[in-house]
Amino acid sequence: MQQDLATALSISHHYETNLGYLQEKATTIEVNAKNYQHCVQAIAQLDPNGDLTFLERFGEFATERYLSHVQTDYQALSAGLKPLVQLCKNT
Repeated sequence: MQQDLATALSISHHYETNLGYLQEKATTIEVNAKNYQHCVQAIAQLDPNGDLTFLERFGEFATERYLSHVQTDYQALSAGLKPLVQLCKNT
């Protein structure tokens, strides 16, 4: 039983660590997307007649595609942590 607890704690530790990295990646994507929007706005101010539709759409696509994907993965994987926590409590 002691070996099972040690194994469960080790798995839990690695799982939580990796979830933290995933959350960190979501934050990085969010910050980069905001910075990208600011850059597109700055370009628009330099050339008010420029067509920046592609750049704007790209930013929206990247944010929607990658940020939402990472956030969804985080939520789904966070749910998997609960059984590990219960296992650690019950052993």
